[in-house]
Amino acid sequence: AQSFTLIGRPGSYNTLGIPDEASFFPLARPGLYLFTGTLASGKSTSLAAVLNDVIQHAPRRIALIEETEELTIPDDGLVARYLTGERNAADVMTEALRTGPGVVAVGEIRDPASLLYTIRAAATGHTVYATMHVTDPSDVVDRICDSLAGDDLETATALLPDTLRGVLHHEAIHEAGGTRIVRTLVHPRPAA
Repeated sequence: AQSFTLIGRPGSYNTLGIPDEASFFPLARPGLYLFTGTLASGKSTSLAAVLNDVIQHAPRRIALIEETEELTIPDDGLVARYLTGERNAADVMTEALRTGPGVVAVGEIRDPASLLYTIRAAATGHTVYATMHVTDPSDVVDRICDSLAGDDLETATALLPDTLRGVLHHEAIHEAGGTRIVRTLVHPRPAA
């Protein structure tokens, strides 16, 4: 794990000040890449930056799944945005995967169904980026397992070891004077 300061609102992943150890996220091979942390810690900012870099440097079709339109990324024909709203997460993910995207981005994993479908999408050869509310980086796998039960838990625990490739954990640190600094711990999984 390594700590570093997340800088500003990005147009590009490189403008975040993320160290070389995490530079593989935008050009990632298939698997699951999570941006975790608490509310307003920079998870969505990092996700948007990765997607901007994918569009600019490694163009692939992106299926962006959000509850409401939140992420700022260019609309250049590579991005298909799917808003879940009141819809079932499983139905939305199925619809998105039918378009054959190279990248799937989930604005936030909010329920067991979207969690399981996110893991399954990564296991079927997609590069999947997602944000998830987690307060401690060492609790990521526990949080995933605590969210699921029965056959869903069994499926996730079978798939996770081969699909979870990296976690960037974001932490908001408030200092005297109200300055907000966001620190991120990097937990990469080495490429095989």
